Amino acid sequence: MSDLVCSRVCVRRQNALQSTAFFTLVRLWAARRRERLALCQLDARMLRDIGAGGAEAAREAAKPFWSA
Repeated sequence: MSDLVCSRVCVRRQNALQSTAFFTLVRLWAARRRERLALCQLDARMLRDIGAGGAEAAREAAKPFWSA
């Protein structure tokens, strides 16, 4: 009986860890999307301030959210 209880606890813990990892990944993707959208809003002066060029910013902004 105790093996069954231990097994259920282990499965629940594993499911919780997988859920946490999934939601962490979703938050990372959302942050990348927000940052790339913000990058699109920067003018040439602002891009120079951060050390980026227009082509470089456009290339980064065009990446899909799942791509690092």
